[in-house]
Amino acid sequence: IFRVDPQRFLTDDAIPLITPKFYQAGPLQTFTLTSDETGIVVPLTGGGINIYDVTTRELRDSFATQWSFHAVLSIAKSDDGILVAVGKDNGEIIVWNLDTKSKQVVIDAHTLSVTDIEFFPGTQDILSSSLDGSIKRWNASTGENLHTIQYNSEVQSLAITSDGQRFVCGVEEKLEIINAQSYVREWGASFENRIVEEVTISPSNDLLVIGIADLSIHNYEYYQEFMVEVWDMNT
Repeated sequence: IFRVDPQRFLTDDAIPLITPKFYQAGPLQTFTLTSDETGIVVPLTGGGINIYDVTTRELRDSFATQWSFHAVLSIAKSDDGILVAVGKDNGEIIVWNLDTKSKQVVIDAHTLSVTDIEFFPGTQDILSSSLDGSIKRWNASTGENLHTIQYNSEVQSLAITSDGQRFVCGVEEKLEIINAQSYVREWGASFENRIVEEVTISPSNDLLVIGIADLSIHNYEYYQEFMVEVWDMNT
């Protein structure tokens, strides 16, 4: 993990936040910060988490679980910083309570990989997406399933507006905006031969940033290119 100057985006000037000796072997898929932004929460293979101090880069706390080969692909924290949810490639979600330093709940959420996970602002509800084509809303304290939306295609990513009224999801070649109260589709767009792999929304809810993978075929050769687009949420 590196801290990079957002004005220059020069990786040569990036400051390492975690040195390799503190992190287990294997790819780092995702991470988040503690609510006070003094700690980096890093998921471990199997669903555990380590918390590193941003300033000293030292390991501050560790929440272990039984080791397995299942990688964590997504992570999110509640607004109050008490709960951290991790989504695994076997469809399982583990919610950690940082106050009690124990598992809050383990949810058998999806039949395939959890691609993204987000907390609804000001609540203990989480929204998860999966390669099994579903988006599900959960109570992160109890593990209760509150709502399910099922698609016929893989759901790659999702993001929730800061007021919790809408959420955006990338469903393979489609981008959709869903009302978080009625779960009705408000708007959508399609991208031929392009997969919506990442979505994020600005705190003001004005801008939508999407990461797209272009999966075109040119002269019978597979071609892949990644790009970022910024959309106006108001228009």
